Amino acid sequence: MTLMRLPDWEERLTEFLRERRDMPFTWGRNDCALFACDAVLAMTGTDLAEWFRARPYATALEAARRIRQFTDGGSLSDVARRLAERHSIEEIGPAFATLGDVVLADGPAGRAGPMLGISGGHADLYIGEAGIEERGADSRLKTWRI
Repeated sequence: MTLMRLPDWEERLTEFLRERRDMPFTWGRNDCALFACDAVLAMTGTDLAEWFRARPYATALEAARRIRQFTDGGSLSDVARRLAERHSIEEIGPAFATLGDVVLADGPAGRAGPMLGISGGHADLYIGEAGIEERGADSRLKTWRI
């Protein structure tokens, strides 16, 4: 199944970002993976996180277990790769991400491992302790065209 952006995807993405602007990071509700998947859902109507929503989690340990279950022992990067394969989402070079594309980046100091977010055009957007945080593109590891 190939993802297609809805005709009004920009308005949908803008509204999604407005709703999430001050919503804090919460495992299983508004963590980095669900933030990115929810942005894709807003733009396309397709829920990439359906498997994870059917297996709720509320802690970092439970999230790590779900990731291992979904990827047969893999990582967050493997989750993104598998979802991209399942939905025919093209991986692109990090320098080519545009508004709404999914990005995987190194986490900032103090956070373990990589994190998922979306390209906001001028900066990448990730969910942080107090809501959406912006970061430059220099920490991108991988990107996928939505």
